[in-house]
Amino acid sequence: MALLRSRLPVGAVMAPEDHRIRDAVVPAAGAVVRVGDLRIDVLATRPTLEAEVSRAPPAPAPISVTAVGDAGVGSPRCGSSSVCAPTT
Repeated sequence: MALLRSRLPVGAVMAPEDHRIRDAVVPAAGAVVRVGDLRIDVLATRPTLEAEVSRAPPAPAPISVTAVGDAGVGSPRCGSSSVCAPTT
């Protein structure tokens, strides 16, 4: 690990259960880790760390929400410029 860390900036190291790697973390089986444009699916952590690495799909585009009618923020039904509380 020391050689790798001396050559590359390492943010986190994942390892299997019962490892002896300093500062490494054991991810939960079934976890999904995203690093840049990579997706790492953790399949197992015992006896070895098994993972599947693939290209992550692009992030979804932001969603724009527009209030319609008189139920928007600052509307007569809301009564203020803060977020409306649900009515019952």
